[in-house]
Amino acid sequence: MESLATHLYFPCYLSFESVLSRAGVISMIPYAVTFATTRKTKRTLILEQSVEFRKVREDLFFGFELADGYYIARPEKALLDSLYLAVSGKGPLPEEELDLSTLDLGLLREFAERFPPAVSRKLANVLRKLG
Repeated sequence: MESLATHLYFPCYLSFESVLSRAGVISMIPYAVTFATTRKTKRTLILEQSVEFRKVREDLFFGFELADGYYIARPEKALLDSLYLAVSGKGPLPEEELDLSTLDLGLLREFAERFPPAVSRKLANVLRKLG
């Protein structure tokens, strides 16, 4: 389904809660499969699965790799994408449920430098809270 979705609404990559759940950063299983795109935000059903394409700025469209026939964000990038939406009031992020132990903190900080300062500040707060 993910591969089909990427062909129907190109360009996009799997990110946000979908990647965070797969990577064990959040324990919840998201209702919708979520992608980042440079196009307009859109919700749809694909093969009876709820799919969301969430718009990110073109300069933030990075940090993903090709796997299983579609592009998938690195978990570090998926976290930053989620923080980006949370800071702009467009998406929740359950900070108390985050488990960042599997993330590469160096890569996370490197990626964060490319985001707006508000996202970097939010990340610093999350890292401080989680120790």
